[in-house]
Amino acid sequence: MATGDGPPLSMRPFPVADKSPKSLADFIARVNALPGGFRSVTETSLEEELGARRDGTITTTGGRGGEEDAAQDDDVDMSDDANADDDEEDDDEDTAAKDPMTARMEVLRNIEIAEKTNMSPPSSLPPPSIASNTAMLTLDSLSLLLSKHNPTQASLTLSQQLRELVGIGTMGADRLDDANTTPAKTRDCEAVAAGWTLMEISRTRDAAEDAAAFLGAEMAAEGRYWEGVMGVRQAGWSVCRVPGGSGTGDASTGLGVRFGFSEAAPEFQRNGLAPIRRGDDGVPWLDMGRLGGTPERLVVTYERGGKVVGRAASQELRDDDGDDNEAGGDLQARVLGARNTIFAQELWHELTREARSLAAYDVHPDDEKRLVCAVDADARIIVELLPASSSSSSAAAQPHLNDHDENLPENTTAEAISLALHILLTYAHRCNELLRIRPLPPHVPRTRGQHVHTLLRPIIARLLYARSARSATQLVGNLVQTLRRAGVTGSSFTLCTPQPTVADFAAAAAGPNQPSAAVSLVRHMLQPTDFALDVALLPGGDDDDDDGGGDVSFTVRGRTYLVPVTATYYHVLAPAGAAVHALCAPYPDGYPDLAALADYLCVVAARALAAHYLRRRRAAAAGAGGAGAGDSAAAAAVQEEEEDKDKGQTWVLGALGTRIRHARDHDRPQLEFVVERDAAAAAAAEEEGEDGGAAALRLTVSTDRQSWTWSASNSENSAKETLEAVIDKVLQ
Repeated sequence: MATGDGPPLSMRPFPVADKSPKSLADFIARVNALPGGFRSVTETSLEEELGARRDGTITTTGGRGGEEDAAQDDDVDMSDDANADDDEEDDDEDTAAKDPMTARMEVLRNIEIAEKTNMSPPSSLPPPSIASNTAMLTLDSLSLLLSKHNPTQASLTLSQQLRELVGIGTMGADRLDDANTTPAKTRDCEAVAAGWTLMEISRTRDAAEDAAAFLGAEMAAEGRYWEGVMGVRQAGWSVCRVPGGSGTGDASTGLGVRFGFSEAAPEFQRNGLAPIRRGDDGVPWLDMGRLGGTPERLVVTYERGGKVVGRAASQELRDDDGDDNEAGGDLQARVLGARNTIFAQELWHELTREARSLAAYDVHPDDEKRLVCAVDADARIIVELLPASSSSSSAAAQPHLNDHDENLPENTTAEAISLALHILLTYAHRCNELLRIRPLPPHVPRTRGQHVHTLLRPIIARLLYARSARSATQLVGNLVQTLRRAGVTGSSFTLCTPQPTVADFAAAAAGPNQPSAAVSLVRHMLQPTDFALDVALLPGGDDDDDDGGGDVSFTVRGRTYLVPVTATYYHVLAPAGAAVHALCAPYPDGYPDLAALADYLCVVAARALAAHYLRRRRAAAAGAGGAGAGDSAAAAAVQEEEEDKDKGQTWVLGALGTRIRHARDHDRPQLEFVVERDAAAAAAAEEEGEDGGAAALRLTVSTDRQSWTWSASNSENSAKETLEAVIDKVLQ
């Protein structure tokens, strides 16, 4: 609104603040601020000053300078007249110094401020602008207009000065002209409003139906999810909260299942917990991100001659591995698969660690996830960590594999090796648990450190044991078969391989603080393994002969050690008074390989045959002397034998014990007994990768003019006569 339309304004200038002291304290402070303070004020100077003020003049007294006295007089003079004079002088100086236009604008601004506030603004705040003044006037006008209808709400924005000046509800407004509204137009507006209302109601109904359908789908999805979780829980798995994870989308805390092993290596303990995620359709699936996302299994392959003869792979899921969101997926089966995966990964980790110390046994890594262990020159075992999807179909990727892995001849061996590896790792977990829970003496530390578990070494020892038992049995069998071909029908052997079972340890495990029968069985597997061959080379007879011609029998024991060196040692055992000690005493420390054992058996067999048939020759001569006393020729022969025996010069053994000769008549035929390995058969066995020490043996009986040979491997070239007939013919 215009400036002239408002109420009359006061043109009085803003009051100037009084510069005189307001109180005695202010006066004292001002005096102290002067040079010298109260110390420069004397009674004489005060009297002179009072007189000067009374007379209207100021004189210089008290030894002070004129300028200082004048300044002090001006400060101390607190009369209104003096202050008024000073103010007028200051105003005159300010007016003379200001620009006229600036002073005009300042006056106009002060007028506008006075119109609004009717009071002087504080000197410390800058004056408001014209725009803000207009805005405040507009706000006051609208507030005053609304105060007639809603005084409570309008009083919140109405200024206090305007309320005191004109009051509340003093301004009103009315409509001058009525609106041009007809009944038809009113009905149209009502119809439009009803249409809009119906449209909004329909939209609200559709939104409610969509929300109900969404909630129904969410309820069904949540039901499927929790049904799967409860199934895992009821199956015995530990369901717990995943730290910092999210299991059901909107849930603040995630659910997971713990399928790992508490006594595993630290790097595998952290991977033993996986969250259970919820798919879009509510089907729960296991997040195997920490395990690589792909189930893996340990596959054992047995190769001989470059061809696979045995294979062991576990039966796993056949759903292409990785489509965890498939509706038909079984969560429990996937948890079990995750458990098998982490177990296979830990087993592979421990196998690679142990393989570093088994290079002497031809164990070496062939690839990143492939470990090769040589069984002999022609056979090897391959351990691989493969994805479960390719573990059963890897045969198709390798052209040398057979089409039907289930019918391979060495599948049992491969499966036994795979099961043994899993059992040994489980036993290592059990040992870690016993070390953790059992009390130990204070001086024994509980720290386990980086202990390398024994997993491959027992497998190597067991394979070596089987190969040694097979080779030793073949060696002794060839010797016995050779003697039987020569007519020694009493020669035989028996193989004994003690194999304890869980039932053997069940009784010992019944006591308190005793390991279970299964643990005892595994411990027995880690001990040295024995096999025994009870050998009877020659039938029994008179055991009192000094030449050792009695019953020749002994036991060949093979023992396979795991530590410190995995090897098989052979020992020949016999009672203290056995004939074998007189013929050829066995080496008490045993024989380190099969070739040394074969050499000993050849020597003892040759000496036993020579001593046996020498004893039979003497017995036959003695029997012939008693039966044929009436025959003159027989009587002469018997008499000759008796004379030779009396002189100590009859049929005797040679220096090596393998030859029968006549002690007096050197021209008579001599029999040489030789038991040796067949060189051709040994070379063929070595070419086939078998132990040459277990090759076929042959027995040779020879004189100076003729020889007879019996062999177990070559029956066509063997002599047709028996050994006894040859000896009777030569020594007649």
